[in-house]
Amino acid sequence: MTQSDTERQPKLEKLAGALGVGVAFHDDFVLGPVGSGPFLDDQQGSIIAVFTATQQGEGYGLTVGGDDEMFSTVINPRAEKGNHLAGVINDPELFTDEERSRYEYLTQREKFANQHLKRLQPAAMSLRHSFGPPYEPGVPVSRVMIRGEYDNPGEVVEAGFPSCITGHQEPAAIRLDPFKRWPTRSRRMALASWIADKNNPLTARVLMNCLWHWHFGRGIVPSPSDFGQLSGGPSHPELLDWLANRFVEENWSIKSMHRLMVNSNTYRQSSLPFDDRAMEIDPDNKLLWRFRRKRLEAEAVRDAVLAVSGRLNPEQNGLPIFPPLPGDVGERVKYSESKWDTQYGPEARKRSIYIYQQRTLAMPFMQVLDALVCDESRPRRRSSVTPLQALAMYNGNLVNEESRYFAERIRSEVGDDVQAQVERAFLLALSRHPTSEESRQIHQLVAKSEPREGRLIAMCRVLYNANEFVYVD
Repeated sequence: MTQSDTERQPKLEKLAGALGVGVAFHDDFVLGPVGSGPFLDDQQGSIIAVFTATQQGEGYGLTVGGDDEMFSTVINPRAEKGNHLAGVINDPELFTDEERSRYEYLTQREKFANQHLKRLQPAAMSLRHSFGPPYEPGVPVSRVMIRGEYDNPGEVVEAGFPSCITGHQEPAAIRLDPFKRWPTRSRRMALASWIADKNNPLTARVLMNCLWHWHFGRGIVPSPSDFGQLSGGPSHPELLDWLANRFVEENWSIKSMHRLMVNSNTYRQSSLPFDDRAMEIDPDNKLLWRFRRKRLEAEAVRDAVLAVSGRLNPEQNGLPIFPPLPGDVGERVKYSESKWDTQYGPEARKRSIYIYQQRTLAMPFMQVLDALVCDESRPRRRSSVTPLQALAMYNGNLVNEESRYFAERIRSEVGDDVQAQVERAFLLALSRHPTSEESRQIHQLVAKSEPREGRLIAMCRVLYNANEFVYVD
């Protein structure tokens, strides 16, 4: 074997610790067809390839052989110059989307291993008993701190409830120890019992007002967290009291109250204005003479998109999920080490209630549709209409990806007949058949769409963007 470059001429050298010699290459490697090797005719002896290298970048080797016998070793000599896998993984000619996603997923495994182990080993602590003296310390005495100064205690205060609700200033009944001599530490139990007492007029009314707010877009009392004078009062006080009484009679069953509300004539009204006089008297629809049009929450929109495409994972319980984020959002917003362990498999398509909540990192698709950032408690969620929402629903990664699977689902269920595809798409997305005008317009869209294989995808994307898909009307 020879080299034109004399400085890289292979040399015979003695192998360390072996009774033999080998061919050494310095700062070079050998490339050539295996079939032309003159040694192939010789079935005796062996070839030993010894390779050593010092690199600052990534190197990728290929060894042909096995059982301690190596035929050839190849190394990437340009690795330290930046020509490594992370730099070319986004080349669509070299790698498929599936391979790229797999690479990105595997490169994150080590970083998130401890995080997953902690979630798989939850720990819960509880108090087995709560006796008083002499077996255990008693309930500490609470005092009014004069002027709020910690070292200036005033009179003793006993546990109780707001007199503006109870109508008296008697202390709360705290559970006694087993010998009925000392109060135990059961103050939270006393509070819970008082809140859930059927004689407490406030709890059932507040909860029913919250349920009404979520079903109708506005509570009977417009401020769910404020029943005081500044709330403006209930628009239908008798209705609110009736619902509260019914709730207690139903043994505090929230499911039964959901069923009652959504089966009512009030809920089943049309949102279209049909009475000019009513519009003049009550333009804000406070008296509920028609249904208040209401957009689905961000979580429900995402779940609906996945459900219609047939890819929603119905699995319940388990660890939080980390759906893919667009672009490099996960990298740009992290302040140290991001907790967002992006997943690409079926586990990432579970219902939105399982999405990991990180205050510094929210899914853009969810956030643009007014999903909450969990930094504080909010009594109600705002509902906005912005151009960004239309862009997310038409150009966003989630909707465009699921449109392809939606189209594949339709094609697999009804074949290539266009009219059958239109009928099936409307049933899946809007739970109804298309009107003749809608059918005509969809046919025009399909005829204009290019390329041909993208026509069904275009129709699916249009249905995802219909107001009827994201609004309760």
